[in-house]
Amino acid sequence: QALLNADNPYNFLQHLPCAAQEYPLRSEEPLFDKLMYEESIDILKKEKTIVPYQEFYRYALQDYPSRGVNLRGMTDYNVEIICENKVIGEIDPIGARGTLYKDAIYQHLGRKYLSLDLDLDKKICTVEKMDVDYYTEAVWQARIEMTEEDEQKKLNESKIAFGYIYVNKQPKLYKKIRERSYENIGYGPITLPAFDYDTTGFSLQAPQEWRQTLEGIDKRFISSAYYGLGYVLRHTGPLICMADIKDIDSDVSLIEIKDDENETKNFESALFLYDKIEGGVGYAEKIYEKINICLSLCKEIIEQCECTSGCPSCVPPLPPGIDTEELELFLIESNASVVCTLSLIEMLLYGFIIVPKVVFKNRKLDAPVDAPEQDEDRLEAQKKLQRASKILQKKRERLH
Repeated sequence: QALLNADNPYNFLQHLPCAAQEYPLRSEEPLFDKLMYEESIDILKKEKTIVPYQEFYRYALQDYPSRGVNLRGMTDYNVEIICENKVIGEIDPIGARGTLYKDAIYQHLGRKYLSLDLDLDKKICTVEKMDVDYYTEAVWQARIEMTEEDEQKKLNESKIAFGYIYVNKQPKLYKKIRERSYENIGYGPITLPAFDYDTTGFSLQAPQEWRQTLEGIDKRFISSAYYGLGYVLRHTGPLICMADIKDIDSDVSLIEIKDDENETKNFESALFLYDKIEGGVGYAEKIYEKINICLSLCKEIIEQCECTSGCPSCVPPLPPGIDTEELELFLIESNASVVCTLSLIEMLLYGFIIVPKVVFKNRKLDAPVDAPEQDEDRLEAQKKLQRASKILQKKRERLH
């Protein structure tokens, strides 16, 4: 299932001006797809990016066309991390938003550094050495929206739509988490601009009958199923399209439900899975085409896992992306993430409504530990030292 989309329209329109700048383009180029090439030439001519030159087309703009064409990912530069006028590391600007915001704790080669200032325009972050017993973790707020729908299909009354997706991710605050105990010891704001881009992906809406049945029992079942399926689908999808797990992402967001007159009727939750590369490269499209195989693989992984309440190998008790305290407690204290995800997969694959059997985990508190008996020798020594300290203080007052 290796995938290489050489005619990706987003990439094609970036590389043609680069080719025209190096050597004028002919009206027909045998190395390019004929249909894609002809349509792209028409678009570039209307934009006046290329102009006719005798029997050819040449690049017409003043800037360098390859600037901004990223061959290795979303950005073509890194942010330098500077401590005491020395560069100690580099990180991409997307990762910098989540790890180098002001007052963030940056860990490098066993040492901790406090972020003093992150300047994304100058591509520099200044840090200083810091000895603290906590680390920081960014909390992201994402807004996912399908801007254009190309096609859709039904899967046991569930709607799956593929098209163009707008992604807006904003780090809104950070948490201070104490080491060893993992207790939350404080919050802080993050005032960095959002990172947004357009890509391709699909949305999945569970069947209405399944949603109504689970909502009648507990509304948290639906969110648990969406986040759980998003996690396991994001880990099995790369096996189908031969991608890296960092190349695709998933999230739960609201989607508009419109009536017959194309007016917004209400909003419902939906699961989104999309390419993390701007413009999309076809990974989510391949998963969309092979969704039945992906779901069957997800079901097999969950059922064959030896855990009872979820784990990182199948569905963790608390999948990433959840920031609601009520849902967090519900998932941590029960096996809801596993059974709700399986219920949704069964509905999508076979059309069966299986009510999740959520079991809450109760753990008895350990027996209290009695305080040790007082050490008489230590108490006597403390009295003598305190008495001696008072005598010495009086002596200092007399002398000075």
